[in-house]
Amino acid sequence: MDVISWIGIAAAAIGGIVTIIGGIRKFHQAVIMPIVNHFKRVNQLMSDVGEIKKKLAYELNANGGNSLKDHVKKYGQQVSRIEGIVLAILSSSDKGVWISDELGGCVWLSAWFDKELGWNVADMLGNGWKNVVHPNDRDKVVKEFAESVKDGRDFIMDYNYVHKNDNQKIIRVHAVSQPIKRSDGEVIGYIGFVTQIAPENV
Repeated sequence: MDVISWIGIAAAAIGGIVTIIGGIRKFHQAVIMPIVNHFKRVNQLMSDVGEIKKKLAYELNANGGNSLKDHVKKYGQQVSRIEGIVLAILSSSDKGVWISDELGGCVWLSAWFDKELGWNVADMLGNGWKNVVHPNDRDKVVKEFAESVKDGRDFIMDYNYVHKNDNQKIIRVHAVSQPIKRSDGEVIGYIGFVTQIAPENV
C-alpha cells in the first residue's frame, strides 16, 4: 500500500474520530451537563436549606435576647403587664365592668358583681351572665345583646339584676357596652359598664 493510500486511510480515520468526538461533545452538552448542573443546584439548595435550618434554630430558641423567641417572650410580658394594669384600673371602678369575647361570652368581670349581687366570676363566665338578669328582663336583654354582637355595635339598656342569695332583691342598672376592635377594625370582644340606678331614679 503506497503512502497516498495510508494518508487517505488516516484522514478517514481522523475524520471519524472527529465526528465521534463531536457527537460525544454534543451528548455531553445536551445530557451530561444538564445533569451535572442539576446536581449542583441540588447541592446548593441543600446548602441553603442547611443555612435556613440554622437560622430557624437560632430564632426559635432563646439565646439571651436577640432571637425571635426572645422578642416574642418580651412582647408577651409587656402585653401581660399592660393587661394587668388595665384590669386593675377597671377593678377599682365603682361600676360593674365586664369583658367578653367576640361572641359575647363573658371572660372577665370586676368584683362589683360579687359585692353588689353575690355573683362571682365562676357564676358569670361564658353565658352564665344571663342568669344574673331578672327573669322578667332576661329574654329581651339576651336578644338585644346578641343582636348588638351580630352587628358589632354598642349595647345600651336599662334592666334589672337579681341578687344571688335573695331573689326578692332587685337591682336596677343602666348597662352600656361597646366593641373592642383591632387596628384593622376586626371586633375581638366587648367591654361593658353597669351603673346601679338609685331607687328614686327608677
